[in-house]
Amino acid sequence: MLGAVLVLSGMCPGDSVFVSPYRLTWPADLALTGAGAGLALSGFFLEDGDPPAWDGVPLDPSGVPAFDRWTVNPYSRELDDAGTALQLAAMATPAVLAAADTDQWLTIGVMYAQSVLIVGGLKNTMKGLTDRNRPYMYTDEPSPEGVADGDRLNSFPSGHTAYAFNGAVFTATVFQEYFPESPWRVPVIAGSMSLAAATAVLRVESGNHFFSDVLAGAAIGGLTGRLVPGLHRQDDRPSEGLSITPLPSGGMVTLRF
Repeated sequence: MLGAVLVLSGMCPGDSVFVSPYRLTWPADLALTGAGAGLALSGFFLEDGDPPAWDGVPLDPSGVPAFDRWTVNPYSRELDDAGTALQLAAMATPAVLAAADTDQWLTIGVMYAQSVLIVGGLKNTMKGLTDRNRPYMYTDEPSPEGVADGDRLNSFPSGHTAYAFNGAVFTATVFQEYFPESPWRVPVIAGSMSLAAATAVLRVESGNHFFSDVLAGAAIGGLTGRLVPGLHRQDDRPSEGLSITPLPSGGMVTLRF
């Protein structure tokens, strides 16, 4: 006797039909991790050693492109520390993804670690290829530590901004995939991106970076935070809608929503 079974299912974590939007493939992941480590090491090899001595005379702001000249600010320890705090907060936003099923934590953790490694490698390499003085070197109030250890020449790009936007965009991208209907989606995205944007503002206001530095940092951080999850995306998840599966004694109608 022929029969039919109607199955109704919702597409959300915890349901029996849930399939992760991401997948680890260890050969590819090892290669991706190795590429990030290689980039990180390249930045150290590109360093020129001891920086040239500074004669104590502020640099001439007229040598700064007009696009960036308005962001020449004196150094501020308080704003520097505040920017670092916000960067760390933005980097910690992927913690909200712990709301996903525990069997997804390894995948999420590996993806985020790879993104941090790659963005750090890109930042180190770009800094190693450029010797751009920080904005505070064009004022009478430079950073004593920056002058002493040569960090004054590491203006481009903004590493704080790169890490902050990497964390924020990674969080926004992955949270939407796991919880597309969550009422927390907008607050999570808005909150994480606000932390990253505030980090960029404070890096400029503290005298550490020009506007173009934070733009470059936001670009490499955002692209990495988006690209790494995209490389792990799997497209063979059950799709929404109606499907009919033949069975020996009839058929099964499945409605996924």
